[in-house]
Amino acid sequence: MNHTKKYLAFDIEIFKSIPDGETDWKRYRPLGISCAATLASDEAEPLLWYERDYSALKNVWDLVTYLDYKIMKGFEIVTWNGLGFDFDILGEESGMQSRCAEIAMNHIDMMFHIFCLKGFPLGLNTAALGMGLPGKTDGMDGAQAPDLWRLGEHEKVLEYVAQDVRTTLALAQAVDA
Repeated sequence: MNHTKKYLAFDIEIFKSIPDGETDWKRYRPLGISCAATLASDEAEPLLWYERDYSALKNVWDLVTYLDYKIMKGFEIVTWNGLGFDFDILGEESGMQSRCAEIAMNHIDMMFHIFCLKGFPLGLNTAALGMGLPGKTDGMDGAQAPDLWRLGEHEKVLEYVAQDVRTTLALAQAVDA
């Protein structure tokens, strides 16, 4: 498949746990970012963003700068729920709220498009499997990531966020095909 559009998939995992069943995650701010991943359509593997000591990601502005750089190089940022979550957290953690809001308003949030068309959100895994694509990491979801990170399961969380950007990019390319 030859894709003419240049995409950059982006996803974060938060550092702070949210209590089970809680739907208002904003009450627990600041949430921190344990790790993030980006995957450009011209790259074979995701770029992982995390601290070597596995604390909360400190140099978050580097990630925002990287997103800006890729936009300047002609890439379209794609997310799954980036408007409702990732860019909100990224803006708060980086202190670059206005820049993150601008990136968010000019990126492609595929879940938001589904929500606008159907009136309800759809999970990334459901969308990917519905398109015949490999889905998310089996047996794990984003709600588990903060606890696993603090328990030292860093590789598991890093693979999870990496698979999310692989899935997001594959879905964007499949829809674009």
